[in-house]
Amino acid sequence: MVQPEQVTEHAGTVRMTPDTSRRRAIVLVIVIALITEIVTFEYTLVSPALPNIAAAFHTTQPGLVITTTMLVAGVTAPVLAKLADIHGKKKLLLCGAASFMVGSLACAIAPTFPVLLVGRGLQGVAVVGVVVSIGLIRDLLPPRYVPVAIGAIGVGTGTGSILGPLLGGWFIDNLGFRACFWFLLAYMAVAAAIVATIVPETPVRIRHRLDLLGAVLLGLGVGALIVAAVRPDLRVPSAVVGVVMLVAFVQAERRTSEPLMSMTLLARPAVWTTLVAALFIGVISGATSVLFPQLLRSPAQPGESGSGMGFDAVEFALYYGLPQGIAGCACGFVAGWISRRHAPRTALIVAAGLLTCAVSLTAAGLADTHGMVVLVGALMGAGIGMYYSGSANLIVEAVPANTQSVSQSMKNTAEAVAGSFASAAVGAILAAHVLTVDPTTHQTVFPTSGFHTAFLLCSASGVLALLVAVAMRTGRTPATGGVAPGTE
Repeated sequence: MVQPEQVTEHAGTVRMTPDTSRRRAIVLVIVIALITEIVTFEYTLVSPALPNIAAAFHTTQPGLVITTTMLVAGVTAPVLAKLADIHGKKKLLLCGAASFMVGSLACAIAPTFPVLLVGRGLQGVAVVGVVVSIGLIRDLLPPRYVPVAIGAIGVGTGTGSILGPLLGGWFIDNLGFRACFWFLLAYMAVAAAIVATIVPETPVRIRHRLDLLGAVLLGLGVGALIVAAVRPDLRVPSAVVGVVMLVAFVQAERRTSEPLMSMTLLARPAVWTTLVAALFIGVISGATSVLFPQLLRSPAQPGESGSGMGFDAVEFALYYGLPQGIAGCACGFVAGWISRRHAPRTALIVAAGLLTCAVSLTAAGLADTHGMVVLVGALMGAGIGMYYSGSANLIVEAVPANTQSVSQSMKNTAEAVAGSFASAAVGAILAAHVLTVDPTTHQTVFPTSGFHTAFLLCSASGVLALLVAVAMRTGRTPATGGVAPGTE
């Protein structure tokens, strides 16, 4: 029988008092956002470089650069989040930062594509910072600040969303894609030092041992499913192994007194419905991070609408990345306000609608003018910003403080697994429909049909996410900043 989870101290003993200086709260949010910003940076800087990476390493599947990061993030986040709940959130936040720096160095000097993928995997460990930061915010701030602060963490300081695409475009066109990784290394070193100096550790703990069996079964299950997406020749056996391992994981978690993921928490409607929505949104996020750079940077094909814009990296940043960043930054705060004043479910519904609209327009071949690319980018950014804040607030409202990190990691794992599977799947779709390879730039050109099919899959996933959000019976009241520790 699963025993009630223990916590050494209540969040109320850690949180600032209601009359604590608002300035202090703002400083903490900004400093924590600095280090979580890196997750935005590692996509806004690196995604535009996919065609350049493909040419440099002579690969037709540059999407694996995104897939690998998502896969490692999905597998490691629950384990690291559990360790954060056991040993301290700040400690694990900084451990993730250290792994990211090693990975960035490996990517910057990678002589081969496999070495680059290893580096990207080490970077993926840093996603624990996003998971843990929400718990830190909940522990350190008064409840009334939490919903909006979570929205602020989602959009970070704005540099990753707004300046990231511009910096990445300039780096890629003028210094080469490796400059992006050197920048990521330097940024994380500075951010980690600031967090280590300013952010206090929270004494909120859960008295558990790490469930190693659960971690192994989850990792094997998720990894096998990703292999099934990437390797058509191993699709059936890998899929079977993945399903068997995940079923075994669920059974093992039900029988242990100290599970990696509490099945009791997963059974709560507020949690499992949010995770289902996260799966569908994860498909869109993972797939589009591969699709948009390759579509918009591909040369236009005569007689085919929506076949590409031929953007260089800076143009991709200006017309797609920048509108996406600005809209995402603004809507993260808006969604936090909506969650506090109305309901986090409302933010989730709006997010799913915006994302579905963006990918549907692209699937219809309408992202073929500068104006339409700006519109699609803004819709994507607004949707992601609204989603992050709304879904995080839904989890905060559903679980006690002493399981906050691992509970947020459940959502992150759902997103990462779906995203890595989707990015690998659409990468395989494109690789199976190579039109030609530009003899001058060595850039792979894909036909419109491949992009059309891939974006239709994203559109279907968006509709399913929207239906789940509308059907949710929870999250319909204003967010309060979280339930008390130990609440069942």
